[in-house]
Amino acid sequence: MAGAIAGHLKHRRLSPAAGVQTRLEGITLLALIGTLLLQPLGHPAASPLQGMLLGLAGTLTWARLIRWRLWHCLDRPDLLALASGYAWLGIGLLGLGIAKLDAAVPSSVGVHSITRGALGNLTLTVMARTRRLYRFRDANAVTGTHFTAVLMSAATLARVSVDLPVLQVPFSLALAIAAASWSLACLGTLPALLASVVIARHGRHGYRVG
Repeated sequence: MAGAIAGHLKHRRLSPAAGVQTRLEGITLLALIGTLLLQPLGHPAASPLQGMLLGLAGTLTWARLIRWRLWHCLDRPDLLALASGYAWLGIGLLGLGIAKLDAAVPSSVGVHSITRGALGNLTLTVMARTRRLYRFRDANAVTGTHFTAVLMSAATLARVSVDLPVLQVPFSLALAIAAASWSLACLGTLPALLASVVIARHGRHGYRVG
């Protein structure tokens, strides 16, 4: 993703983005490894320390995202869709960190942010983007499919709201919205996949493309 953003900024003749940011990525990785190593200790001080490490990892994830300067990519919905997955990853790590520091915050907030928001979003957007690039040489062909990132984020918000009583969202309503948004997001990926197959087989003028 960093390379795609850098290429887009170069095309617009803007100063390059921060790129891969190996230092931030390295510190984030070390923080996550430290969290895992502390898990089996069972010491009372381990949980707060894990919370701080997870909070650091989430903060650095958002720092990487901000340094990519995505406000210059508003004309690239494919990049914004990918960025939404990274944003949920940062939120999820922060949520897990807060849960370690405050027992009143359920860890499920961070878990669902990562599994639904980050992994779910990135799975669909990367799959559709790869297919569009392979068949059309255009990451923004079949543009309506970019809306799947919004639907997946809506599914994540709805599911997370169940675990945050402060929002007072009815349980059944939140789960219904989450399930419907998730299903529509998955279905919304099909146009990019099916359209590319049809055009690849028959061409834009009805010819078969070998």
